[in-house]
Amino acid sequence: MTELLRGEIYFIKFPYTFDRRYPDGKSKFVLVLQEGEYFKDYDTVEVLLITSDAES
Repeated sequence: MTELLRGEIYFIKFPYTFDRRYPDGKSKFVLVLQEGEYFKDYDTVEVLLITSDAES
């Protein structure tokens, strides 16, 4: 698994959407909000959705 670093922007595929046009999910840009020693025991990462449209 890739280590996600705070402040980095990633293009991540979200497997679930409510849009019938994307039955297998949709890729979106996100900003990683957390990392570091405090979060090493967690198996989740908090991200902020930047845009839902890859062309943006």
